[in-house]
Amino acid sequence: MAANLNAELNLNPLLGLILENPYATGIFLILVLFIVIVFFIAKSGVLSIFREHQEYRLRRIKDEISDHELLLADESLNKYSDQMAYHLQIAKLNKLLKFNHHDIDLLEYILSCKNKDLAIFYYKSAGKYIEKNEVTKRFKLKSYCKDWVVTLIDRIGIFLYFAISLGSLFPMVYVVYLCVVTGESLSAIPHSFVVAQSFFFGVCLLMALMVANPLFKPWKATQFLRLEKI
Repeated sequence: MAANLNAELNLNPLLGLILENPYATGIFLILVLFIVIVFFIAKSGVLSIFREHQEYRLRRIKDEISDHELLLADESLNKYSDQMAYHLQIAKLNKLLKFNHHDIDLLEYILSCKNKDLAIFYYKSAGKYIEKNEVTKRFKLKSYCKDWVVTLIDRIGIFLYFAISLGSLFPMVYVVYLCVVTGESLSAIPHSFVVAQSFFFGVCLLMALMVANPLFKPWKATQFLRLEKI
């Protein structure tokens, strides 16, 4: 029984395979790093703090609504009943949508979307490119956001994203090409190079997202205005 257990738990062949293959080594190290980060986040209590903050925020909104309702029932404040009812409605919509904003027209627009969460995501990201017609109460792109400008900026963003992220793989592609041309085995590639290339690719992927994300915002604004309504 003990012999069988030892045989089942013998990881030497797996470790040998990982050490012999530079690609497996890089993937293994990235996986270990990912597990360590997840473990650290779980143990640090960050998730608990975030959950407690969300619960506190919901309780605060609920208390504000209760206060508004009590004040609205106060006869001495009947003079301001319309204004108070307006703010109470905004508070309730904020709670319903889990999104805080003072513009009731915007809240009603988001509520009218079939995918309200996507609408909130688009508006949070690209709200500065959207304006409201004060007469019709309809939302539109700002005047400088012409269709051709939005399309051009979006395509530039896509190009930069792939140019930066995929361009970071050029060293690896070049080394693999040399191995193929010279007939050298891929296992001859140093482990340190594979690890460095993996790290470099991850950094460039993050940098590409940071560079391209602002260029995608006008497109997100157009998508916000085109969301399917209920």
